[in-house]
Amino acid sequence: MEKEATASRYTVRLRQIRLSRDIHKMLEWYNNKKVLYYSEGHTRPYDEPVIKRMHKYLTSDGKMYIIEIKKGRNWIPVGDASMTKTSTPITIGLPRYWGKGIGLDALKILIKKAKRSGWKEMKVSGISDYNKRSIRMYKSAGFKPVSKDKNRGKEIRMILKL
Repeated sequence: MEKEATASRYTVRLRQIRLSRDIHKMLEWYNNKKVLYYSEGHTRPYDEPVIKRMHKYLTSDGKMYIIEIKKGRNWIPVGDASMTKTSTPITIGLPRYWGKGIGLDALKILIKKAKRSGWKEMKVSGISDYNKRSIRMYKSAGFKPVSKDKNRGKEIRMILKL
């Protein structure tokens, strides 16, 4: 687990997901229509089989983490993040923590992990163009827009050269 607290007022860490322990929180996040709209581009709730498929897909090509913040002596799960060769999705699953810099802190931790692993670049496969907060977050971490995905509506692809 790694900690960093540069963009937010919280101490943020990523811990590798343990699906049996974490799925109940993910079900909460991925059943919130606002979270789904901004993270997935739709509002159809996820059930347990969908989350298990998402986890299997993301961990087959990389790693998936739970984003936690420190409150007092406790670590509170607030979202998830993944790091694969084709995408670096970050979801803050509790809207009360949106816009606080927690996602940027998590992204900076992922960038450090990618550099240590010898990656040459990191990609974001599709951010809905209406998700201005996410676009700002990736840009502030150095990601550059490379294209809009015409096959998936108005999604922006971004890349960071390491």
